[in-house]
Parts: sequence; C-alpha cells; structure tokens
Amino acid sequence: MRKSCIAAALVTTGTGTGTGTDTATHITSKHQGAEPRRTIWLIGGWRKPCPRISSVQICLIYPAFFTIFPRATCQFCQGALGNSPHQPPKDGAADKMNDDLFHHGGAIDLAAKRYGIALDQWLDLSTGINPLPYDIGDIPVEYWQRLPLARDLEQVLGAAEQYYGIPVSGHIVCAPGTQALIQLLPFVLAAKMPIKKVAVFGPTYGEHAPAWQRAGMFTTEIQTTAQIRQHVIAHLQMMPTNADAKASLEASGWQSPHDNPALASAIDDHDVFVIVNPNNPDGGVTDAKTLYDFANHLQDRGKYLILDEAFADTCPENTLCGHIAELENTVILRSFGKFFGLAGMRVGFAVGAPALIADLADRLGPWSVPGPALHIATQALADKNWQQKTRENLHHQANWLDEQVLRATGTGAKLLGGTDLLRLYAWPGLPALQQHLAQRGIWVRGFAHAPTWLRFGLPGTQANMDRLATALADFQMLG
Repeated sequence: MRKSCIAAALVTTGTGTGTGTDTATHITSKHQGAEPRRTIWLIGGWRKPCPRISSVQICLIYPAFFTIFPRATCQFCQGALGNSPHQPPKDGAADKMNDDLFHHGGAIDLAAKRYGIALDQWLDLSTGINPLPYDIGDIPVEYWQRLPLARDLEQVLGAAEQYYGIPVSGHIVCAPGTQALIQLLPFVLAAKMPIKKVAVFGPTYGEHAPAWQRAGMFTTEIQTTAQIRQHVIAHLQMMPTNADAKASLEASGWQSPHDNPALASAIDDHDVFVIVNPNNPDGGVTDAKTLYDFANHLQDRGKYLILDEAFADTCPENTLCGHIAELENTVILRSFGKFFGLAGMRVGFAVGAPALIADLADRLGPWSVPGPALHIATQALADKNWQQKTRENLHHQANWLDEQVLRATGTGAKLLGGTDLLRLYAWPGLPALQQHLAQRGIWVRGFAHAPTWLRFGLPGTQANMDRLATALADFQMLG
C-alpha cells in the first residue's frame, strides 16, 4: 500500500450490526427521534462533497493502521454500519445486564451477580479512580450537624483556584460531581445562544453526548485515535498559519478539513465542541497550546468549547484553567474524586466566564455540596505534599501494570494509551482475559463497542498488586 491515502467510500441507509474498534476516525451524528442515518466512509482522504443529509457518519482511517491492525480495521468498517458506541443494541434482560456492565466502570454489583462472587471479594480495577485515597481524617461534627456556610464554599473555591491555577476569582463553581455539570450545561448554554449541533470527540466518556441529546440537540461524534487527535483538532481551525501541522499531516497522507469539503462542512455546522483531555478511555493528551488556539478560534466564531479535564491532575501542565480569563466561550470541567480517590464524595468544579458560572450556581441552588465534602476537599486541594507523592506513586504503578499485562499476553496486547490512573490495551484475546480475571473476582472494564479493548485501573496496595500479578501469571500459563 502506498503511503498516501487510499480513497474509498461506502454510502448506506438504515442500520446494521457490528462492533467498532481502535484504529480509525469517524463521525456519527445522532439526535433523539432522528430518521435512519446514512453512513459515508472515507478511508484516507476524500475530496468529494458531502451529500446534504440530516444524519451523517464520516469515517477517516489513518493509513498506517491498515498495516498494523488489518483485522481490527476491517471489523471497524463492518461495525460502523451498526449502532453508535453510546447506544449498543438492546435485546432482553441478559443484554440489559450486559449493557449496564459495559456502560461505565465500577459496576461490581452487577459483576457479582453474574459471576456468583460476593461483592466484598472483588478487586475493582474497572475505574480510573485512585485506589489509594486521600486520608479524610476526623471530620468535626459541626459539618454534619449544620447546613454548609457561605464560608465553607468560599474556602473550597479559594483552594480550588490555587490548585487549578486560576488567576482571578469568580470563574469557578463547585458542584456535586462533574456529572451534574455535564447534565446542566446544555440547558445553561441553550439559554445564552441557539444550539443545534454539538461535536463530541471520541471515543470518550459516554455521558457527554446523551446529555446534549436529552436537551434536544444533534450530536456528532468525531472518533479519532489518541495518536492523531491533536492533529485533527489543530486542523479543525483551518488556519493558514498552521503550516507546520498541516505539512505533518499531509506528509502522512491525511487530508486537512480545509482540503476535505465533507469534513469542513460538517465542522462549520456545529455550535459546541466537547473534548475530554486527557481522553477517557485512551488517555490521549492534546497539548495546551493546541487547545488554546482552538478555543480562541471557536470564540472568534461565536462557538463554545467544553473541555473535560477530569483526568488532568496527573498532567497539570496541559490544563487551560490558567487562561480562563481570556476564554469567555470555554467551560472547563474538573473532577475532584478521581485523583484524590474520593469519588463517593461527589465533588466537581466548572471553570468559565463569570456570567456562565453564576448561571450554573443559580441552577445548582444552595447547599448543593454537603458540608463534610467541602471540608475534605478544601484540605485535600491544599495538600501539596500528598499530591506530589501521589503523582509519583501512580506513575510507578502505571508502568508496573503495563509490564504485567504485556507479559501475560505474550506481548500480544498493545497499549493504546492511558493516564497514570488508567491504561487501555487492545488485543483479540482480551475478552478471554477479562473472563479469566472475573472468575477470580477481578473486574476490569470492557467495551461493548470495542470488544478487543480492556481498560485497567491501578491495584493500589501491595496485596492487590500481588493478587493481580498471580491472576495474570495464571493466564499466561493457560495460554
């Protein structure tokens, strides 16, 4: 195969069945109650204009992936005619349980029912939550007895501004988890501007697109691999000064949106763009400069950028929080529970323009975050020694996990990416590995739309590391 792109297109109507995988880029537009979608496939570059249809899926496959993952690429092409990654086919109670198991990490109660192992016997590695949480210490009884005071909220916001590097006050709101903010944002933004279409970069956290769909908007999923996501984002700006990035992509055979009318017209139609950085589940990181330029480009055109930085604590150099005063049309979401290992507290933050932050605070209402949670978060956000030691420990465990998984699969598995809180692997034998681990009470995250993927969280304690290492060694012997 020549190095330049090989063009091919397949146009279909209706739906089919199949599964996606990890080797391509595609766009899927969805809307509740929409007509059966049409699918347009692009392998490499395609210069023909996009048909004027209400629901379109555009796929771009990076040429090198044909050489590295030929079988997976074919599976992806077949799967594209089926269901969206966000909505796998549902058929009966068994399929419902299967969907629930794969929809999010942390579903060990369902895993316990399926495999007949007591809940307290499970080692849950299916999330990206720090397994060694911040020590909450003794919480003064007053935080349990009274409603949260304005002082409590001011203290946690001040600590968050310092931790996230926000230069001025009034740009941050505290909420009961970022999920609450994800569900509120479509309605807050819709009150400020007309929104018809929202582009979500994926595959990613599965709650962003449904939140916009529930608010009545079309969503378009722009799927890329971790390796080329930054190049795609850079090219969406279609800026002639971006010559270096354009030359780099074109040298590899990928056509920029400026030269690709189908993709360019799709981009022009969107009002809001959602990017998770680092991305979940592949951990792909787009550098701050690229995102800053993209945010400014969208702002100049009256469009919004929603930047989900839930996993950014392990790479704080890539946050845009320090530039938020300049980016009036950017909203940044920050999760407290993942890095600090306290997801059950349900604390999250939105960073943005003061007027939008005030609207979010108004919709959240008073006392939306409990007093004990505000107290703990204030302490944790200010504890720099714990944060530094935790980053070092997580990095060490992530490297250890890679070594263990790759050894157990005979180097058959490929590390698709990850952060220091989660690792994503691809290998046709991974479903068997997931079953092997589940039968031993170890739960890792599978994906209904990508059955050759497995995502591992970190084991945390030495005892858990030993348990996982033993189970992986047993799998290696069976293989």
